[in-house]
Amino acid sequence: HSLTDLTLTDCGTLGTYAFGGCENLTNLTITNLDTIGEDSFAIHDEGRVSKLTNLTLKNVRVVSSGAFENCQNLTSVDLDG
Repeated sequence: HSLTDLTLTDCGTLGTYAFGGCENLTNLTITNLDTIGEDSFAIHDEGRVSKLTNLTLKNVRVVSSGAFENCQNLTSVDLDG
C-alpha cells in the first residue's frame, strides 16, 4: 500500500473498508461526497497505525463509525475546506 496522497471528488459513497489498510496515506482531501462508509480508512492490523496527518472534508454529509479508526497521527483536520 504505497498510496500517500489522495483526492476524491463527487464520488457518491465510499464503501466499507474502501481504503482500509492504506497505512502510508498521509494527505487526504474529500469533496462533495454523500457518505464515508464504516472503516473506509481504518487500520486493523495489530500494532499498526495510519500515517494520515492531513484531512480535508468539503461538503461531506455522513462520516460513518470507525471511518478513521487508528488514525491517531492526524495533526490537521479541515472540515470547511
